[in-house]
Amino acid sequence: MAVRIADASRLSPRGHEMQLPTIIIHPDHVSLTDEHGATISIRGKWVALYRVLYLGSDGSLDRAAVATIPGWSSSLDDIGRELSRHLRRAKACRLQPPPLLSARPTMSWERNPHWSVAVSRDCKDVADIPHGRVWLAGIKAGQELAAIRWAIRQTDAHLEFLGGSLKVALGLAQKAAAVASCGDLIAVSNLLALRVAWRLEPDDATLDLIDDCEDAVASLAPGAEVSALRRNVLERLTLMKSLHASRNEWPALIHTLSHRLGSTADRSDLLNDTLAANYLAVTLRRAGRASEALTIITRALCAAVSIGDVHLIQSVLFNAGHILLEIWRVQGPEELCHDAVAALELVSRITVGHGIGGDSAQNEILIADLKIAQGNPRDAEPWLTQAHRIIESSRNTYDRACLAHVELRLDRALGTMTPRAGDAFHSRVSDVAGLYTMVNREDLADALHREFVAPGRQASL
Repeated sequence: MAVRIADASRLSPRGHEMQLPTIIIHPDHVSLTDEHGATISIRGKWVALYRVLYLGSDGSLDRAAVATIPGWSSSLDDIGRELSRHLRRAKACRLQPPPLLSARPTMSWERNPHWSVAVSRDCKDVADIPHGRVWLAGIKAGQELAAIRWAIRQTDAHLEFLGGSLKVALGLAQKAAAVASCGDLIAVSNLLALRVAWRLEPDDATLDLIDDCEDAVASLAPGAEVSALRRNVLERLTLMKSLHASRNEWPALIHTLSHRLGSTADRSDLLNDTLAANYLAVTLRRAGRASEALTIITRALCAAVSIGDVHLIQSVLFNAGHILLEIWRVQGPEELCHDAVAALELVSRITVGHGIGGDSAQNEILIADLKIAQGNPRDAEPWLTQAHRIIESSRNTYDRACLAHVELRLDRALGTMTPRAGDAFHSRVSDVAGLYTMVNREDLADALHREFVAPGRQASL
């Protein structure tokens, strides 16, 4: 329903300009004038209810939704009785047609489309009118146990994911989605299932699973209002997909993320802002813009530490260490390497101390690669052993590619496998390049060939 801003003085109950039954919303009351000029005025919590009902997108309320409106009781029985009395009062006043419609007067109510709604000029802007707390409006009274059971399964799934048991995490996330009582929570579960799927072997079944999970996160019933929780999940989906963008998408992605972070729009979710900065820094590093990435990742790291989310801190700290090493390899000075090692060793401490990070062996692989670059290949071997242990559980294809790449460097440094080995060596290089290509990292496949087939400057993972 379109909302027109009206001058209340021109909509006099007895004036000739009144053509339709009209609801006029004032700062402290709502007046209802029917087609015959009969008027009633309502105040208090009823003002908030009529604002939500007539200015909101849904146009209907049930008892649980009314309970979220400021000023209203949390007792569903009390709400039902009050709304039923209100309908009787409107009928007693002979308002024609009635402003509310209900087939179940104590259970649910709808606005009457025959009524026009106007907002008095002495009201604040319509955008400032409260529409109720809808961030979890999908969870209705009577569904609390179902929601708690969802939360338990979802937490189990998240812990298994962080620990690297991806297949177990996937099954638990799917079970959580099956018991979720509303679309918001189903979306949360499917987002976790999608994060798992991105780490699985990218075969046909996994690719189908990715498509299904993306559709499940993004889909809404026609006309459904997007809650704050769902908006958060949808934005997180968009941000997380950036990590899986192909090389030709990086320029547009850098522009989009930079614009988002530079926007003056008021955003209350610092976590999503931090994720955006984290993924922008990763994309800048991949595109060869490590100095710019360092500025962005530093901001993300300070925000992550302020939030106190250990998993987020670990992720951003790893990327900070990676970017510092990238700059060190090209420019120096040596202190950058020391700072990078301190960051990566702290990531390892978080993994051991909190059981977070078993889904990825990137930290262990990167430290091993650093040891080789520093001329200490034997020091790399324990880290590669740890990486093997993690990948045996996670089966992460990207990790497998990076590990095999660093093992090629280790064998070259130790003199145990060189291009002179012929077909066996080139077959290994081809296999690693194939793994990179499977996970949309053609840039690393190309760098691998330049490094080992046409030797040049060492590439960075």
